[in-house]
This record gives sequence, structure tokens and C-alpha cells, in this order.
Amino acid sequence: MANQLSVATGASPKHLPDTKHHRARNSNFTRRSTDTMQIDSFASTLSILLILHLSTTLVVSLADEDYYDPVYEEKNNGKAPSLQGSQRDSSGESDSEKKCDCCCGVASFKSRIVGGQFAQPHEFPWLTAMIKERRLYCAGSLITRKHILTAAHCLKGFSKEDIMLALGGHDRKDFYRGKDDEVETRKIEKVAIHPQFNASNYNNDLAIITMDKPVMFTTRIRPICLPFREGGNYTGNAAVVVGWGRTAESKPTSPFPQKVEVTVLSKSECDQSGYGPTRITDNMFCAGYLEGGKDSCQGDSGGPLHVYNKGKSTEIIGVVSWGRGCARPNFPGVYTKITNYMDFINENIESECLCSHV
Repeated sequence: MANQLSVATGASPKHLPDTKHHRARNSNFTRRSTDTMQIDSFASTLSILLILHLSTTLVVSLADEDYYDPVYEEKNNGKAPSLQGSQRDSSGESDSEKKCDCCCGVASFKSRIVGGQFAQPHEFPWLTAMIKERRLYCAGSLITRKHILTAAHCLKGFSKEDIMLALGGHDRKDFYRGKDDEVETRKIEKVAIHPQFNASNYNNDLAIITMDKPVMFTTRIRPICLPFREGGNYTGNAAVVVGWGRTAESKPTSPFPQKVEVTVLSKSECDQSGYGPTRITDNMFCAGYLEGGKDSCQGDSGGPLHVYNKGKSTEIIGVVSWGRGCARPNFPGVYTKITNYMDFINENIESECLCSHV
């Protein structure tokens, strides 16, 4: 990553969307994934701009009683936590969420990011690669032992049988060559795309993947925290976006995850950008800089935008969704607002429970 973060997938350039020829209904806006998506309401494909923000939630499943997780077991002295009743804890987290006696959003490094740069190996242990035909085309975030949070446009029109998930990796080439024995791969058991997802304007651009089997939490694979509270206002916060996408609009994808710090913009700032006052819905927000220079890019779609909460854990507050170009002046990245979807998330993680913030 240079001064602008452009996270793309591992696909070769000929498999990347050609924004000059592959246009959506509004030709000004591009999708951030690197593969062609077949969306019913589109006559052609839309290229989505992806931006990540640092916000994580750890969800742990207790459904598989014989599944040993050293990180989880150490926290609980080898015993499963009691989930009797549903009580609001001292952090103010919702009593509708089942909590495990474990912590989410524990990042390996927390140094301040000055410009775009490579992430340290496994710095963001919830970052998940989505691979189709041996090409990384989107990303997601681990929120429980079995669930991945991503963008709806990364799944709409695809067959789940064609997608592989890779967790715990760093060099994307290892995903295809099998050189890293600690990379965990999973297939998709089922997909929950938000029922109100609108492929023409990317409203409600959110989906939850259920993996075919749970992962074991290690130092390389951990979940991210969900937002601390519903309706939280993150305007003005410094956030971090990360991904394997392009390093610039006309440059190739990155072999390693790149990260960049962006600022969460207010609704009025976003409305005054080049998108205008009607394009950004209440389910979206902008992050970046109106002067441009730092952003995500093609291949980052579905990845996380996170922040650090007061307790130093990491929360996912946004999912990379769309934008115009990469790091262009007056066109910040647009994200799906996670705080609007807590009920949808809780309904689709089934029997899994959430780990607490640090």
C-alpha cells in the first residue's frame, strides 16, 4: 500500500472489472471486488469500492461440545461458560446477545498508521479471504467460530459451492499453493443476504456466511468485536481499513494485506461530497478524506473498517461496499453501517455466542 490504500484480490488483471466497459446503472460508481458478479437488476456489472474500518467482534459457538479451542479453553479453565439467562453486563452490551467468557477484537499490533503500509502478519486475525476459481475477489471478517460478516454484493449471483474461505493467512499466494499449513480453509454451508439488499444502489449491502465447520481460535485466527452499542456515532473517529486489493486504480493487487487510517466523515460531509445529498442512505457512511489520497480499492469489498474502543479492543463498524474510483478527491469510500444491523446479525449467528470486549 502506498499513500492510498487500494485492497484488491489475487486475480490477474484480465479478470478484474474493466470500469471503462463494465458499467452499472450509474456509470460513475465502481464495485470493489475483483470478479464479475451477476446481479439480476444489472444489465452489466458494477465495480465496488471497498473501505475498511477497524471494529471487531468475537463470537464463539458452544454447539460443538467436543471441539477443543485452546484460546477459549484457557480463558475458561477448561470449562464452558454458563449462559443461564440473558443479562446485560457492566459494559452496557445488549442483553439480547449471548456472551461467552472470552474476549474479541484482540489485534496483534496497535501502532498508529501514518500512511498506507503492509499489515504485519496476522495483525488482523479476523480477516478472511474469499476465493473463487483460485482468485481472491472479496474479503470478510470472522465474528464467531462459524460465521463471517461480508458484503451482500460479494455473494449475490454466486453459487456458494464455487467459493472457498481462507483464514489465518497473510501471503495470498499461499492460499492457492498450499504452502502454509496453518491457513484454514472452509466451504460455505449457507448464506444469509440481507432481505432488503438493493443491487442498484447497494443499500443494505450486508451478508452473513455460515461455514461448513467451525474454526479453532489461535493467535492467527480470532474474531472481531461487533459495535459496542447500537446507533453509536463514530463521526470523527480514526478508523483502519485493510485488504489485499489494488494499490491504486491502475496498479495490481497486493500480495499481502495493506492497511490505512481513514477518518469517519459526518453525514453532512458525505452529502457535500461528489456523491450528492441523495446517494448515501441512512444505512451507509463515508470514511476517508475529501482531498483524497487514502482509500481502499478494487478487491477490498466485504472487508472490515474498524476502530479501537475505550477498552482497547477492536470493533468492526463498517463493511467495504462501494465508491467512485480509489482515493479520488471528493469521493471517499462508502461503507455499510454495522450498527443498523445488530438484529439481523444476532438472528443469523444461530446458537453461537459473542465474546466480550476487552
